[in-house]
Amino acid sequence: MMRLVMTATLDDLKRLIVRTGLSPQTADRLDPAVPLTRQGVDSIAHPLFILAVEERFGVHVSEEQALTLRTLDDFMAMLNMA
Repeated sequence: MMRLVMTATLDDLKRLIVRTGLSPQTADRLDPAVPLTRQGVDSIAHPLFILAVEERFGVHVSEEQALTLRTLDDFMAMLNMA
């Protein structure tokens, strides 16, 4: 069976993070290299964002992996691994 490869973009991730309650204006200003927790994403929104990423991209993020996903760059690297 052929597997479709879906590339994650920064815009995709910013749209998903808005679903966690972050304002669109704040999401637009997110620096992909800075930890999300330093940019207004709290301890409740972060796990919700991980769940949204799992659902949107059809991946599973283990608890161990979740601890390493601190920035949008981290999420893009995980999602776009070849």
